[in-house]
Amino acid sequence: MILEERRCIPLDKNEGIYVKNLDTGEVRSEIGKTYLIKENEILWSKEVSPLVEAVLQKQSKSSSKRDKTRVI
Repeated sequence: MILEERRCIPLDKNEGIYVKNLDTGEVRSEIGKTYLIKENEILWSKEVSPLVEAVLQKQSKSSSKRDKTRVI
């Protein structure tokens, strides 16, 4: 029985994701490599202040919302 399907997340040298270990509660970033989330990990969303969010949106070339699991 498959509980959850996970896929590798390819990251360029300037890209990263936030990962939270569910056993320890530790949050870390994985940058610049292809990463597969382990069974005791989840993608973690980094919350920032509305001011920082506005600055990031202004700097972004995209009109879509920011992916909060990506390293800023």
